[in-house]
Amino acid sequence: MDCKVNTNKKDYTEKYALSRANFDGLRDSLKIDWRDMLLQYDNDIEGMWQVFKSTLENKIEQFVPKVKNFDSWKKQSWIRPLNAKDRDKIHKKHRLWRKYTRNHDPAILRQYKSVRNAVVKDIRKTVRAQQLDIAVHCKTNPKKFWKYINSRRKGNSEIGDLKSFDTQGNDMVITSNEDKANTLEQYFSSVFTKENQIDYDIQDINTEYLSNLNINFTETKILEKLNKLNITKSPGPDRLHPRLLYEVRKEILHPLKILFDTSYNLGTVPSDWKSANITAIHKKGNKKDPTNYRPVSLTSIVCKITESIIRDFIMEHFLDNDLFSNKQYGFIKGRSTVLQLLNIMDD
Repeated sequence: MDCKVNTNKKDYTEKYALSRANFDGLRDSLKIDWRDMLLQYDNDIEGMWQVFKSTLENKIEQFVPKVKNFDSWKKQSWIRPLNAKDRDKIHKKHRLWRKYTRNHDPAILRQYKSVRNAVVKDIRKTVRAQQLDIAVHCKTNPKKFWKYINSRRKGNSEIGDLKSFDTQGNDMVITSNEDKANTLEQYFSSVFTKENQIDYDIQDINTEYLSNLNINFTETKILEKLNKLNITKSPGPDRLHPRLLYEVRKEILHPLKILFDTSYNLGTVPSDWKSANITAIHKKGNKKDPTNYRPVSLTSIVCKITESIIRDFIMEHFLDNDLFSNKQYGFIKGRSTVLQLLNIMDD
């Protein structure tokens, strides 16, 4: 497991402002001859992927603006967005207060109190509307729900100091981000199961069933997967956001089909598809103990689409040929552990 730590000392990070993107211009710019660009790398899936990704990134840079996200020093009061009408009322309240402090006119004080009460009322209304929207869409957009929950917690969700042992077995406190990442990486690597090379006996396998398995990456199937993308998810190491892939899904159907066919025929995948951005999530117990964390990996969205299509063909092939055992209840549609328990009780 390779660990790379971001040591950028800036107080901000740049991210795409997807709400201000010119998606119509982006779609028009992607109506290009992908076939000639990609098929010159018909024996090099890595080169083909880099051409596709760099072309898409260049177009995104042109039509999707970036904003600086000052999360490290953002005030808590800035988290909730206010509309222009509410901000004008707040500015008016501040002007009236400054005007009152200069001459202490009772009439100005009454105006100030009236505007102040209106601001409080409008902000409370905005908060209720925001909470209602989060509650209504908590299942379709759980990230927004948990972001709000974390913002209301008193504790900080970031990883604090960790405790570990040096080479002599003495206790040591880890404070720097790089040392924390290395410590967690060592723990995750130590509990990772690395399978030994096994030579399976395939003599008893009926090759008739294997010959009928034909995986075909059609544009219809790819579009079906793109239509179902969860645009609130985070991108993987390739930095291709699912919202961007969803918006240009019809324009990238053909290049994705070429990519998937080439990768499947060559039996290899690009390096970005084998990488992941790993985040350590605290599960339970002492937060200073590295063993109380588990890794969550963010992988390439395009790779997930490929895997999903291959899985659908394999599952369909197994179900059509009745290759699943009646004793298997997990990971099969229509079967569950509850059904397994009921069958055991009937027996």
